[in-house]
Amino acid sequence: MVCYEFYVRDNAGGDKLIGILPERRNKPERTDLESIMKWPSMVFGNGLDLDKVYFVIVSCWEDGEMGSFKREEILAVDRHFINQGSEKD
Repeated sequence: MVCYEFYVRDNAGGDKLIGILPERRNKPERTDLESIMKWPSMVFGNGLDLDKVYFVIVSCWEDGEMGSFKREEILAVDRHFINQGSEKD
């Protein structure tokens, strides 16, 4: 299963995990990066500086033990990466 791990950049204390969003769409290929980045603003509202938020796409699966999961990082994406893709040449 694909999941999105959201982190907030904190130069003083190190980056902090703020949430995990499992991909639940029937057709995950229709997912776009901007829609993924809407999740932290819906959950945390205006109290979160979205310019400091990034997410890591991970593949996660059960390890065989109850409640135990393994993960493998696929790609890390931040807002600047998303904005580059939407700029017009």
